[in-house]
Amino acid sequence: MTHTFRTLALGLSTAAMMALAGPVQALSCLMPDPVATFLQAAESSDSYAVLYGDFDFDPSGMPSFDGRTEPENVPPIPARFDGAALTSAGFTLPYETELWLQPTCAGPWCGGMHPADNVLAFVRDRGDGTYELELGACPFWAYFDPSREVLSQMTACMNGAASCVPEDRIGR
Repeated sequence: MTHTFRTLALGLSTAAMMALAGPVQALSCLMPDPVATFLQAAESSDSYAVLYGDFDFDPSGMPSFDGRTEPENVPPIPARFDGAALTSAGFTLPYETELWLQPTCAGPWCGGMHPADNVLAFVRDRGDGTYELELGACPFWAYFDPSREVLSQMTACMNGAASCVPEDRIGR
């Protein structure tokens, strides 16, 4: 075989394998921004509480990450929160509660978490005296180990500060 023929045969083989492999799927998420989350919660018709602290729960109820191809309907998972709620003075109101974690899926990708400390969470009032933290495939309502700057930013947003501007709108 000549060198040109081998190169052409290799190129055709590679093209055939790529065509047979089918489409590649990927989930593309925007970079999460706590300020954008705060503003969305504030503008929502639902009521939200902004919490910072520790979540404890049985992680066996979280969706598995086993290469599934279909979305999974995951029932809410009971959890315990221990930390503080946001006030105009910062995260100064000690707060403990039972609440629900609600993993949601986007196609085969599902959100989830492990029991964790130092979580900034935006929890929705379910209207029945309980709160729920949505855990989407693209994280938006929970931030793990936020910096002191982010926590200070939440206080500024709570107080209506002009500096409460999402990252994607800075400089516009």
